[in-house]
Amino acid sequence: MSEIIIINNLYRHNFRYELRNILNLTKYKKYLIIAGIILVVSGTIFMMQSNSLVGPSNSSMYNNPEWTKNGFVIIAIGALLVIISTILIQIEKKRRTTSN
Repeated sequence: MSEIIIINNLYRHNFRYELRNILNLTKYKKYLIIAGIILVVSGTIFMMQSNSLVGPSNSSMYNNPEWTKNGFVIIAIGALLVIISTILIQIEKKRRTTSN
């Protein structure tokens, strides 16, 4: 029975430690925002090219409805990166102001 308690305490401690590590990635949060913006722009270009708005007509993406879906997925992933990074930055700022 005591082994279960020890394992449970180790699991909780490890989870808290990992959560702290995620929140302390301040320099990487800015890079995640930049990567997210690049993904949103790339996805937008892919969608525009798949709808025959930009790009050469000999491209495999040109007038290809599959790339409309792919572009939308890429935009969603980029937006999610930007949103998560922004939330993490706000949490970090809040933690700094409450600790001072």
